[in-house]
Amino acid sequence: MRYLLQSVMKNSKPTFQLSKMQQWIQTVITHPQGILAGVMSQNAQEILSISFNQLEDVVVASNLLSSAERFAIYYRSYYTRLLQAFHTMFPSLSHALGKELFEKFVIDYLTCHPPKHYSIGRIADSFSQHLIDTRPDAKCEEKEHWPDFIIELAVLEKAFLDIYDGNGLEDQARLDIRELLVLPAKRLKKIRPIPAPCFRLFAFRYPVHSYLQAVRSEEQPSIPQPKDSFVALTRCNYQVLTFELSSQEYILLQKLNGANRLEDLLDSKKPDRELTRIRDLLCGWIVKGFFVEYI
Repeated sequence: MRYLLQSVMKNSKPTFQLSKMQQWIQTVITHPQGILAGVMSQNAQEILSISFNQLEDVVVASNLLSSAERFAIYYRSYYTRLLQAFHTMFPSLSHALGKELFEKFVIDYLTCHPPKHYSIGRIADSFSQHLIDTRPDAKCEEKEHWPDFIIELAVLEKAFLDIYDGNGLEDQARLDIRELLVLPAKRLKKIRPIPAPCFRLFAFRYPVHSYLQAVRSEEQPSIPQPKDSFVALTRCNYQVLTFELSSQEYILLQKLNGANRLEDLLDSKKPDRELTRIRDLLCGWIVKGFFVEYI
């Protein structure tokens, strides 16, 4: 890009400002439909009003390449880099859709949501929501099942990435469950468990966690049949851990969101037995890294 910009400035009219030229080049080479469409796009024309035939009046051609061909190198490199990033971030979704279809989904997303953050790690922030907003049966009363699998897999893979790149429990003092086991019932009822910052909870219509793990283990899984699945993710020792839950565990963990005390969750008919059950489950979840403290 630096060499292209140097060529532009050498051959530019004196009235062209550097910031405007940078903005124009970025607009042209990031247009999803190519250099011609980029030059003639409204955004580019508002910055620098030239036709495609006037491109060499602005950008110097080399001995071997025309101005358009030089631009095309940066255009291809730009999208190649972004597509590589998406393949790295969503290997399971890429496997499920196949390379060609997956890249069509990505290009459609990038057209609607061009990168704005300096970090390439943030380019997929709205990818899952885009898939939801553009699902082919969005306006149909009867929904197809396969878009649910694609969307849920994207949601899980993005969560996996966010947890991996976020704060885990590596430097966190871990709770000693022995203290919890000897708490008097009166005190136990009053505690409010606080989830770990890396803890995530999901309910899916498909077992996407099993599919993701199979792909990451370099297996070749087929798209599974629908099956209600409840999943928890957390991070310990710099590893993202996935745990399958029962529906009852999922419901309880939803309520243990940092706002409720144990006494708020007790069955009024058998409170003592329920308190013991919740305490035992909580001890296991603390060991797994679901909770960091209680107050």
